[in-house]
Amino acid sequence: MTSTRTKNVIKKIIMDRYGTDIHLKDDMKLEDDLMLDSLDYVEVWCGVEEEFLVNIDKKYEEEQLVTVGDVIALVEKVLKDKENNNG
Repeated sequence: MTSTRTKNVIKKIIMDRYGTDIHLKDDMKLEDDLMLDSLDYVEVWCGVEEEFLVNIDKKYEEEQLVTVGDVIALVEKVLKDKENNNG
């Protein structure tokens, strides 16, 4: 289950970085709909790591990130892994 806070923060990171005024939907494609390139991905990850105080390391590289919802799901997974490792 995705927390509303996580979803809102990730959408805000994307909107703040790219000045997008559109209403981001979970099914929006990062490359096709939002025109994000590889540098944009890095900037989004830096924002996510900074905001959530996590390190998105190489073990998550195989994740297929196509949509905004995919990013949200991955961040939720990283946060859950972090919680399990700290608990």
